[in-house]
Amino acid sequence: MKCSRLRSWYNLRAKSPPPALAAPYSLGECLRDLLDFAARMLAIGGRLVLFIPATPETYIEEEIPRHPTLKLIYNS
Repeated sequence: MKCSRLRSWYNLRAKSPPPALAAPYSLGECLRDLLDFAARMLAIGGRLVLFIPATPETYIEEEIPRHPTLKLIYNS
């Protein structure tokens, strides 16, 4: 791609905000999208590792995000 074409592409992209900034996007929606993406893109036997910070007082195992096609292997 030539430099002038690259600049014009960048200028078109810069005029509109990224989708995440255009509308509110909750953490729950983000995690759901991440799990959907992982379910589609992971190789069979592949693993997705998530770090979700919590304190012992606020930790509730039922609130761990899950997906019907993914299996939770380890949780600590």
